[in-house]
Amino acid sequence: MKFKNRIFLTLIVFMVLLNGCFKKDKENEDPNQHDIQYETDVDGFIDNFNDNHPGYELLDYLIATENNAPIKVVVVAFDKEKNSSANLFFLFDNNHWGNISLAENTHAYYRQEDGLRLEKNVVFFSANLEISYGEYEIYDFQITVNSIDDSQPYGINYTSTETIRQK
Repeated sequence: MKFKNRIFLTLIVFMVLLNGCFKKDKENEDPNQHDIQYETDVDGFIDNFNDNHPGYELLDYLIATENNAPIKVVVVAFDKEKNSSANLFFLFDNNHWGNISLAENTHAYYRQEDGLRLEKNVVFFSANLEISYGEYEIYDFQITVNSIDDSQPYGINYTSTETIRQK
């Protein structure tokens, strides 16, 4: 009987040790490695945006319909490093995501009061752009997103038109 107990006890210890070998080591995980499920799922993309893009903070978003192809989701985000909220992130219907930064070398702040609009494959977005210390102009952006052949990254092309709003 003692022999059977030893074998049983040895098997349990062996199983516990093996179980530890298959666990992910959170300390050695790459912080830039994102869970692909959360990057391609609409709700996961939004719910986990701040975790998956730690240099940014989600400010606003729109969930698209099939009429807005190739766009599934568009997100306005604040870039913490550049102190700018003229950044758009997209989740596309081919399950890839991309981002564009408007007004790259200036402070730009999303105009929440104007909102974010999506008509077909065109995103309408407004921002206050700093032209000198404490002085801003309102820029209205119209970004058209199209699916193209595979010669471009992920088969997506952006075209931007901007207009300075008259005072």
